[in-house]
Amino acid sequence: MVLSATNLRWLEQLPGSVAADDLDVTYSFPHELNHSRELAKQILQGSGDDENLLWHIQIYNADGEKVLKAPLSRKIYASTPLRAVRENGPVVYNALFLVNERFKRQGLAKRVYTAEGRLYKKWRLREVHLNAREDGLVVWVKSFGFLPRLPAVLATEYEDWAQRRRMDPTPPSRPADYPEEFLRSRDTLDLYKVI
Repeated sequence: MVLSATNLRWLEQLPGSVAADDLDVTYSFPHELNHSRELAKQILQGSGDDENLLWHIQIYNADGEKVLKAPLSRKIYASTPLRAVRENGPVVYNALFLVNERFKRQGLAKRVYTAEGRLYKKWRLREVHLNAREDGLVVWVKSFGFLPRLPAVLATEYEDWAQRRRMDPTPPSRPADYPEEFLRSRDTLDLYKVI
């Protein structure tokens, strides 16, 4: 899983250090479900401020079964609006990470997140952005400390949700303290985390 020369040159504009084997090193972490990997796609796409490097990775177990419903998908932006401060910086967008049902709750997400965190720090990215769905609505907020992009909107939605259930409508002070039932009631949630 080697980055192409074109993609490597593009990544060199990031403030950190990059190497052709960075993806291989990142995703070769030890885990019983991570027997082999395939870099299914790597492409520089978009233009101007929207230009990004996209990659897809499929993970296979020892029996050659696909562990993910669809390839893991990540996009790197060299300079895009940050969410924690009013400036631009290098960001990764975690576009897709869906584990097949029978492989869930075996610690793979934590291993992927930890491995990617090392890569993102090496490249000196500033934030991780994602749009959570399904299990991610709870996991990214409660287990990994991601924050809502629009906390005031989420708080207002919580007030309405809680009142309909005759609960205390006061939103929690920390996003991780929102009830799972409330988080799962949403279709999506736009999240970020400072690296």
